[in-house]
Formats: sequence, structure tokens, C-alpha cells
Amino acid sequence: MVQVKNTTGNPVVIEKRDGSLIMYYKDTNTPTDYWIYRRTSSDGITWGSAVKFQQTTLSVRNIAAIQKIDESFLLCYTDKVGSLYYIRQITSADGITWSSPSNILQVDSYTGNPALIQKNTGEVYLAYRKNANIYLLTSL
Repeated sequence: MVQVKNTTGNPVVIEKRDGSLIMYYKDTNTPTDYWIYRRTSSDGITWGSAVKFQQTTLSVRNIAAIQKIDESFLLCYTDKVGSLYYIRQITSADGITWSSPSNILQVDSYTGNPALIQKNTGEVYLAYRKNANIYLLTSL
């Protein structure tokens, strides 16, 4: 169990190639201060302290993360940049230190539920819901 606040949401846990776990989730300190946090664990029972690592401009609706075949990490989330909404991505060599975000796809405010998968061929797919449809984007 991980003690969090009632504003915490959208947790995702991935198992690293070395067997350890990383949990990512969103939280807010104030109605305008939004962050993605991470915690690490070697056993899934005891978790390290929360570390905020990516500030966002709105309450993140769902986070998707994977460790890719090349052992790098990819994390996607929905965010607002200026007056526009995007699915954004950040990358990491270790799951701890992340790149600056880049916009993958412009979407609307009703878009969410991203999911990532990588085929054995190395292709990465992003599935997401937009209104009443599910879309699949390739070549991330």
C-alpha cells in the first residue's frame, strides 16, 4: 500500500528489466499546481518517497508508460499547452531522469486513456480514446 492524497490519480506501475518497479501518478498541491510523480520499489510492498518530476498545466488524465526493448522508457500523458490540448511524450534512459516533453498529437479536451505497447519488431503503438472512438497511432 502507498499512502497518497485524495487528489492522487491515474497510477501506472511498470516492471523494469531488472525486476524492480516504478510507479507513476499525477497529483496536485493546489488547483493550479499539477505534477507527475514517481516512486520506486524492489518488491512492490515497500515504496520509496514520492518524487515529483514533471510539471503539467492541467490535471493529467491518464498516464501510460513502458520500458522499451532498447531498455529506454517512454511516458505519455494528456496536457494543455496554451489553449490547445495534446498527448505529450517524455523519454528516459533509466525511468528516473526525463527529457523535456514533446507534443505527439493535438487532441481535444475529451481525449484520454492512453495505452502504450511495443511489438517485438520495435514498433511502438499508442492507443487513446477521443470522444466515442478509440484510435491507434504508430511510429512513436
